[in-house]
Order: sequence, then structure tokens, then C-alpha cells
Amino acid sequence: MKNLQKKLLYALGIVMMLTVISSAFPFTAEAQEEIITLTGELYEFGENSKYEIDSSDPSENYLMDYRLGILSLKGDVQKSYSKNGIPAYEIADDETFSLEYEYISSLKDAGEDDWHLIKDGKNVVNGSKLDDDIDHGALIFQTSFDGDNWIDCKSYVNIKSDKEFDDGQINNIQLINGCYYRIIVAYEIEKRTKDYSWEIKELLKKDKYDIKKIAQVYTFYAGYKGADKNIPENIETFELGKTQAVKVDNGFTDSINMDSDDPHLGWDLGRFVVGGFTSNKKTVTGDTVFLKNVGDKITLWFDMNKNVNINKLNGDKHLTINSDLNGYDSILNVPQQNFKRGTLIIRFTDYKGITHDPIIYTNFLEALVLPGANTKVQLFEEGDYEVSLDYEILDDNWKDRFYDYKIAFNFQVRNSNAIVYPKDKVTNTYLANDSVTENGFILDWAKSRYLNINVQLSQWTKGVNGYTEDTKFNRSAKESDEYITPGIYTIKVTNPTTDPYGQNPTVKKIYVGSDSVIIASMNAKNSAYTINEISDLVENAGYEISDSGELIPPESSKTEVTSSIVETSYSIRDDTIEPETSSVAEKTVDSMSASETDQTTAQTDRSNVYFIWIGILSAVGIIAVIIRKYKGNK
Repeated sequence: MKNLQKKLLYALGIVMMLTVISSAFPFTAEAQEEIITLTGELYEFGENSKYEIDSSDPSENYLMDYRLGILSLKGDVQKSYSKNGIPAYEIADDETFSLEYEYISSLKDAGEDDWHLIKDGKNVVNGSKLDDDIDHGALIFQTSFDGDNWIDCKSYVNIKSDKEFDDGQINNIQLINGCYYRIIVAYEIEKRTKDYSWEIKELLKKDKYDIKKIAQVYTFYAGYKGADKNIPENIETFELGKTQAVKVDNGFTDSINMDSDDPHLGWDLGRFVVGGFTSNKKTVTGDTVFLKNVGDKITLWFDMNKNVNINKLNGDKHLTINSDLNGYDSILNVPQQNFKRGTLIIRFTDYKGITHDPIIYTNFLEALVLPGANTKVQLFEEGDYEVSLDYEILDDNWKDRFYDYKIAFNFQVRNSNAIVYPKDKVTNTYLANDSVTENGFILDWAKSRYLNINVQLSQWTKGVNGYTEDTKFNRSAKESDEYITPGIYTIKVTNPTTDPYGQNPTVKKIYVGSDSVIIASMNAKNSAYTINEISDLVENAGYEISDSGELIPPESSKTEVTSSIVETSYSIRDDTIEPETSSVAEKTVDSMSASETDQTTAQTDRSNVYFIWIGILSAVGIIAVIIRKYKGNK
């Protein structure tokens, strides 16, 4: 029994120790990609069908033998749920996902008497016309913002191996707004039902086969948390850009005026608006700067006019958005490629002046926007941005004529604050103004990359004539700087966007070191004293300095001050004060006596508490001894 008690106590101690350790050192798991095998529906069609999925019902029996492959979603999935009766997935912000189709060769390798793959010489699947025959199977990737109108984004024909759809087809515009995805796998199979090769009298007859067309269809929804393409109510927006005609097939560079017979004169596709900012202003170059505070999410939307039909522009059946097969943008450095039906280009330049590769969204006007709806394009952090929507219009009235246009604009995003955050180099705790650390510190810029930050180091050295100040440096800060040399650091921060002349700096002081006199000078309670005055109080007046830098006067000084007050009050009462005032002085002395009495009473109460605890502990000890002796005798 005693051994059991000891083991239980030991185990309990270990558990408590591990609990303390785990709470003191929390473990953070890194986000990992998840692989989800998607479940699709299977459709069966006759030999002469064109895979009419939208007008058919799926087969009740999803036969595994009919599958040509397995589709998996790979990405940082935060949550799985259902939306409008189909699977839905919440993707981690700023991430995308990929789709992998794992090819299964069992149908291809099967014998004549089993269901096996055959060539399909057609090139149409559910109304989508492919570039070539389906052959041994077609794989079609589609997207939709409403779940009804599907756009072909990518297709493969004659598939014989694994295929993948990634960031070339899946992008953050889809996920910011929330998007439906559909993957169609179409192929033809047959099975011999009558073999005449073994019957001599039937040698001239052809074998009989059952033939089916099969479609595996996977449909799901994916988006970021809070995905919503609508512009929030009561949010201030700012419109950017206007329609500009440019020379045809010239890299969307040279702007031209619209003539009276220009097909785009007098109407627009839509407008770009920015929202989510705190304020905005113009730069000297005419660009707009959007200022953001903590929590602001600056967002760009494209609001397509509700009456726009890209197949019948401005109500004219001869005007369409053309599929620009050889588009390129010389200004934004986009090489020649298939722009399809409008391409949106966004190029970013960071605070170091580095211009990043442009983000390109081809087929923007067909696949990524809906008439009468807002399409959220992107969320923006600090930086400089160039945006251009390039598109081509075809006028096929009598003979084909082509016209190129763009909606282009630049803007900047800046944080509106003028603050950096000193952080202890060892403990990583943030240091307030006038803080003290022996470890040194670094500056957390809080992603504010466009501030003017200046740091001055002053060292105070004690000599025969007291402390003297020497400025060691006064320079601009770099984000990688570490401040470990002892001394007082003065940090001045200005925001050139909001305060171009630096008239309203934010100032913070941090002391690195252990000199108690300088520590006391950093304490706001001692602001009336200079460093040398504090030193004189310590050396010549008997003052002490607490760990927090407070000045503690000597005990003799406290007694002398109290006696002086009492003597002065009696002197005033006897010599100069009228009776009414004398009573006030007496009340003052009485209140001082009462205060002293209260202090004595408080000390007595504390002493009583100590004695009570001593009594309790003694009683516990005596009881423990009695129990032990009792067990021993027993």
C-alpha cells in the first residue's frame, strides 16, 4: 500500500512538472498541406452521345471498374463543409491549392471481354469543343462564380498519364471571391458480348460489343475565409483608371484618340475601385496614395457593368471581346502569349525599389468576372502598384477589324503611422519609452517600410567633474540593426507620406546598460533632475536608487522633514494664527497623529497575521508527528 502511494505521488509529480513545462514552452505546429481524395459522380451515355452532363442525371451505381483515375486536392485546407449541397473547402489565406489526377491504366490494359478503353474520335464534351479528338480520354478543368455558368480553363486529350492543375489555372482572385470548380473526365469504353472467332461457320461475322461513353465529374467549392466578392456597405471607395484606345498589336503602349467611328466610344466595360483605406492623397507625380491603419484591408474590385455581354458588346452582335492569341504588354514586361479574352496584369515594386514579376490573369473578362457583379481582385500591403486590363475587340461586320484597349493606372499603399517598436534582444518583449535593458534591443518595424527612422546613441561617462555626454552616432536605421552598445538611444520616427517635412516625429528613448544613476534618469518621476543632480543626491545626500530607478531619500531626511513640519505648525499656531486657523493647525497635527496610529495598528495587524500562520503551521506539524507515531505503534 505504501509503495503504491509513493508511486502515485511520484507519477503525480511528473505530470505536474510536464504541465508546467508545456505551458511555459508552447509548441506551435507548422501548417501542412493536406491531400483530400475527391468523390465525384459518374455519368453513363450511349455510343452516339456528346457527354450531355448538364441535361442528364448521374448513374446510381458508381462502378469502380469504370474509373479512369482518382482526383485529389492538395493544399492548406483550414475547414471542410458543404455549400449548396456540394463539398466546400476553406483555403488558408494567401495560399492556393493544386489538383492531381492519378491515372489508372486498368481500363486501358483490360481484355476484350472486359470493359476496356477505346478511342473516341469526337471532340465535343458537354458543349465544350476541344482542340483535338478525345481519343483515349479527355480531362477538362472548369470554373464558375455562380455554379451555373462554366468556363473552360484547361483541357487535356488522349490522356495516358497523371495530370495536374495548379497556379496556372487556380489563382487568388478565384479564392478571394469564392469559386466553384468542376473537372470532367470523358472517355469511351466497350465490352465484347459475343465472340465469333471460335465458331468456324461464323468466321465472317464480327464480334458483338456493348459500347458506353463515361464521364467522371467532380464538383466542389473553394475560397478563403470570409470569401465575398461584394463591396461592403458604408465603405469609402475610390475609382481608378479609364478606358484608353491603343495601337493594335503594339504591346498596349501607344495611346490614341477614339475617332467618331470607334466601336468603344461612349460606353465602358466597367470600373476599378479601391476600398478599405483610411485616407488618400495625391503624389507629386499624380498617383494616388492610399493610407492604411492597423486592421485596414485595402482591396481592389472590378465592377463590371450589368448590361455587358462580351459576345454582344453594346448590344451589337458584330462586336465581341476577341481571344487575343498573340498579346503582350511592353510597359509591364509581359511577353507574347495567349491573352484570351482580356488579361489583367498587376506589377508590384517593393520598398527596396525591386520590381517583381507581374501577376497575370488571362481570360479575365470571360472567366473571372460576371456582368453586374463586383470581382474582388486583390488585397494590398505597402508598396507601389501598376495595374492594366488589356483587351481586344473584334468587329466582324462585313470584314474583321480589330481594336485594342486598356484600363491602366498606378497607385501606392502606405501605412499611416509613424511608430516602430523596440524589442528586447534576448527576451523578445517590447520596450516602452524610457525603458531599460541590459540585453540590447532591435526595432520591429511592424511592416512599415517607408518610414524615416533615425537613431542616436549617447554615452554618459563619469569623471572627476561628474557625468559627461558623448554622441557616438546619429544615423538612419536599418531593419537588421542591433543595438547592444551601452548608452541612451534616442529613436526618432517620421512618416514622409503624412509628414513630409518631419515636423511631428515620434520619439522614444531606451537605455542599454546597468548604471543605476542613468537608470534613475530614465524614470519619469525623476524628470526634474539632470543626471549629475541625481548623482549628487546619491553621493552627497544619502539617496538610494531602487531597481526601477526611483530615488529613495535617506531615513534621517524623512525624520527631519516630519519634525520640521510639526515644529512649524506649533510655531505658527502660537505666534501668528488667529483662533479659527489655529484649530485647523491642531486638526493637522491630530490627523498626523492618527495617521501614525493607523500605521502602528496596521503593523500590529500584520504581526498578528504572522503569529496566526506560525500557530497553524505548528499545529499541522504536531498532528503529522502524532499520526506517524500512531502508524508506527500500529
